[in-house]
Amino acid sequence: MTSEIKGTENIESMADKKCSMKLWAGFNSLLATGAVLFATYSHFSKPQFIAFDIKGTTDSFLQQLQQSNLDDAEKSKRVKRFEQSLQLIIDDYKQENVIVLVKAAVISNVPDKTNEIKRRIAQRMKRAENVLEE
Repeated sequence: MTSEIKGTENIESMADKKCSMKLWAGFNSLLATGAVLFATYSHFSKPQFIAFDIKGTTDSFLQQLQQSNLDDAEKSKRVKRFEQSLQLIIDDYKQENVIVLVKAAVISNVPDKTNEIKRRIAQRMKRAENVLEE
């Protein structure tokens, strides 16, 4: 009887080892699949970088605003609208996996999108102005 029990223990021990080996193999397979998916995602979703002259754009906007005949309350509204428009545009770029860098801080060859961003700011501000008028 003792040999039967020992034999049974060996069979159970071997079954446990096989089970744990299967679990380990499954875990390794899952880990490897995750690593491949992550590597693929990382490779294809590398962010793009663009430059934007925020100082020049802001200075230009403020200069135009100072030269206007608007009262201080209206000037304040426009500054707020400008800030909101700029933030929304940067958020749009972020959603597209594009990182906007300050042009003055860029020393490498990064596309300058200042004119495009200025145009988008003007469009957003115009739309916001039209909505307020309605």
